[in-house]
Amino acid sequence: MAYTPQEWRNGDPETPLSAERLNHIEQGIADIELQKGDKGDKGDKGDKGDPGPKGDKGDTGAPGKDGSDAENPFTPEEVTALKALIEDTVNAY
Repeated sequence: MAYTPQEWRNGDPETPLSAERLNHIEQGIADIELQKGDKGDKGDKGDKGDPGPKGDKGDTGAPGKDGSDAENPFTPEEVTALKALIEDTVNAY
């Protein structure tokens, strides 16, 4: 059943709030069948703006350490175990 809007007037005893009128509104809401509308126009991606001038290239940094003073976090036994694990993995394929 299609919903028929009701007219409401302030202070009019002909249009009082009642359970019947409120239920009429609730049923009208429940009966609404939503339908997908038409696809809209494709939007404009807009102006990306001016990126502005590119800055000058910075100076080259100082060379890093060669790593010769690094400490090995592994014990000799752990290194041996890791090498064996790598070899077993390579041989498995």
